[in-house]
Amino acid sequence: MTKAEFLDELEHLLAGIPAQDRQEIMADYEEHFAIGRIQGKSEAEIVRALGSPRLIAKEMNVHYHLKQATEKTNFGSTMRAVYASVGLGFFNLAFVLGPFVALCAVLVAFFAVAAVLIVSPVLILLEPDNDLLWTLLLGATLCSLGVLIGVGTLSLSKLFYRGVLNYLQWNLKVIRGKRR
Repeated sequence: MTKAEFLDELEHLLAGIPAQDRQEIMADYEEHFAIGRIQGKSEAEIVRALGSPRLIAKEMNVHYHLKQATEKTNFGSTMRAVYASVGLGFFNLAFVLGPFVALCAVLVAFFAVAAVLIVSPVLILLEPDNDLLWTLLLGATLCSLGVLIGVGTLSLSKLFYRGVLNYLQWNLKVIRGKRR
């Protein structure tokens, strides 16, 4: 593979990254070729040393989406980072996507329980033939428990978010370490 073929393929595979970031990446790889030529290496040797443009593009996509998820703390950016990380290999399908989906399901379940407990006093009040004092106490208790579970789950979800980003960054370092 020649320098032009390598760079064309890499740029094509980086199409999902904004133009400015893509140009910076391409400039870095142009520099790799310039340094290699100064060291007396052929284009083929430089290409072999750099590795597969497909793997490089996947790693750059993960890096970009992790950066975006760190800057924009929302579920969508985190999902894009997880999805990009899963694209790095079969190992990540089992050890990134599986636990991520399971933990998301647990968080959704906790939020659902909190919502049901917060709304339950209204349902208790609709029940005929109840002692008003008992109904109010039970309703206040259930509502308070729902608020506590909701606040706890919100804190847990922030911790989960930071943990996912840290794990994905560690995972990317491990994969890069294996490649070098």
